[in-house]
Amino acid sequence: MIPDCYISQIGLTIYMFLIGLEFNTKLLKHHIKSASLLSAAGIITPFILGAIASFWFYHNGDFFQPKVTLWSAALYLGASMTITAFPMLARILYERGLAQTRFGTLALGAASVDDAVAWCLLAIVLARVKNSLSIAILAIGGGICYVLFAIFIGQPLLKAFICMTKRDARVNKQTLTLMLIILMFCAWFTDVTGIYAIFGAFVLGAVTPRQEFAQQIRQHTEFLTTSFLLPIFFVFSGLNTKIGLINTPTLWGITLLIIAIAILGKGIACMLAAKLAGENWRESLLKTIYKERV
Repeated sequence: MIPDCYISQIGLTIYMFLIGLEFNTKLLKHHIKSASLLSAAGIITPFILGAIASFWFYHNGDFFQPKVTLWSAALYLGASMTITAFPMLARILYERGLAQTRFGTLALGAASVDDAVAWCLLAIVLARVKNSLSIAILAIGGGICYVLFAIFIGQPLLKAFICMTKRDARVNKQTLTLMLIILMFCAWFTDVTGIYAIFGAFVLGAVTPRQEFAQQIRQHTEFLTTSFLLPIFFVFSGLNTKIGLINTPTLWGITLLIIAIAILGKGIACMLAAKLAGENWRESLLKTIYKERV
């Protein structure tokens, strides 16, 4: 019997692959400045605010084990504050029909970079705590190598699927199965390197050639994934969230402080970055709202 956690992760992996198929890479190239500023703001500002807050947490209470140094604690909390709930953001944009728009493309592009950087930072924390530099090298080097391989080698190879689709006039069972195997391998690889598995799935979807092949893959997998597999992930996540552990006024105060840091670091900073990139205040505020809703 397959555990629920595995089913939920499989559903999430396929879903993020489908989001990658919707990702408009050509549109992103034309707005690289906006995406870069938005991503940088969503990384640097929350990281600094989280690192500053960690100094207070470190000296007040038992939030960190004795073997954890002050700088490791700062790096950990700073990295944690940079993470975006990428699947939630993708789901909201997809449901609103915004995934392929300019707005959705910038939000997804910035969020994907934010999460990749955040996982690399967490790998550095783990490497520092365990005194093993190889952990950080594997995460950073593996992530970079995976993206480069997917763009320059994987993308041309995937064009073979287009030829197969044109020849058979449809995606057959063998082609679909092979594509799912490649997807699971990519997700496994990024997970092994220390980066979340959904990053590998999203990148694979983004580099997969569009045309008829992508459309038929979506038709074969979308309904089962969004209607059955993906809800299992959200239910599983909710069942494992123990809100009852926040049971004192002090803990609630700390929770509100972290939420405030997230709003200030992710929300306000990203809104100002979008405005600096040339967006109007309405578009800047919308990008902030959608990133903060996750």
